[in-house]
Amino acid sequence: MRGITQLVLVQFKLFYREPVALIMTLGHPVLLILLFGSMFGGQDIENIEELRDFKVVDAMVPAYTAIIIAITAFALIPASVALAKETRVLRHFQASPIRSITYFTAEVFMFFSMTLAGMVLLVLVGIVVYGLRFGGFWPSVFAGVALSTFALFAVGYVVAAVSPTARAATAIGMFLMLPQIFLSGATIPMEVMPEGIR
Repeated sequence: MRGITQLVLVQFKLFYREPVALIMTLGHPVLLILLFGSMFGGQDIENIEELRDFKVVDAMVPAYTAIIIAITAFALIPASVALAKETRVLRHFQASPIRSITYFTAEVFMFFSMTLAGMVLLVLVGIVVYGLRFGGFWPSVFAGVALSTFALFAVGYVVAAVSPTARAATAIGMFLMLPQIFLSGATIPMEVMPEGIR
């Protein structure tokens, strides 16, 4: 147990030493909600009957939550794991008494924790700045977020496994992530897209 605790601490230290990872996980979604929320976050949702009592910002937070998961899964995990593979960090762990599953458990725990931290920060900003409302059941939401996160993390690890270099992993991850973010309605509402793209 002490070994995995030490590994988790090391993983967090490595994450905090990478400012881009911190900005993408914690800062980017907050900037999105502040930017788009100030433009039309206070407007009522009128075109969906079930959401008539909610504001646009109430729909933005789930969308930006998905963006946090996608950034971690498709940008951070492939780059981090492929770099560790490329610099032979993973091969050095094979010579240590720590098992591979312990290393990856610590890494997945760190990525999941940082993803949750980004989501909590996003929700707090939504509540404080825009009076965010929630109409669901928290345990169900957490279960859905956890399932989605681990499913996309698995894709990120596959990208890292098949990529020969960290640069290739980053490129493949971005190739998978960007169309999902821009064409899913998470950043640009589906209603304003041309009919062919919809």
